Amino acid sequence: MERFVCEAQFTLGDNAGALSRMKERYTAMVNDPLTTLWEQWKKGDGTYNHGWSGGPLIVLSKYVAGITPTSPGFAAFDVAPHMASLKHVDAGLMTTRGAINVSFTRDDKKLTLKLATPSRSVAHVILPTGGAEVAAVLINGKGTSTTQTSTGDIDLHEPAGTWTIEVNFK
Repeated sequence: MERFVCEAQFTLGDNAGALSRMKERYTAMVNDPLTTLWEQWKKGDGTYNHGWSGGPLIVLSKYVAGITPTSPGFAAFDVAPHMASLKHVDAGLMTTRGAINVSFTRDDKKLTLKLATPSRSVAHVILPTGGAEVAAVLINGKGTSTTQTSTGDIDLHEPAGTWTIEVNFK
């Protein structure tokens, strides 16, 4: 059930709280040599390999990496990360069309997204600016004009392919 608590936090905009809760709850499991997720929070209070404990893996892909289908078979999908204080995120998932891979790196001056999308798909990319003023947006090294949302986030649509998108801040 932990998945639904974290999903609610992300849905309500409490990205930092959701990541903090996951870290608090799962650190012992991640650091344990068993390499599985336990049934209970305390080691030894249940089984050592429990599928219900894997809910945050869904939440990390859907909210932190922001990969969400918007049409059947991922023909169209969103990439809208909620990174909170994270500086780097890597995620990938296999779809019926092929692999989707995303990698985000962020610092005070730049946000970089590396995106690989499968054939016959379109990615709707929304990159968070955190309210920072955007100096330039480069796609595969070339400047481009972009649309910004009402909150100042960068809004792009990219067809199948491999993309490096850089948002430079003033």
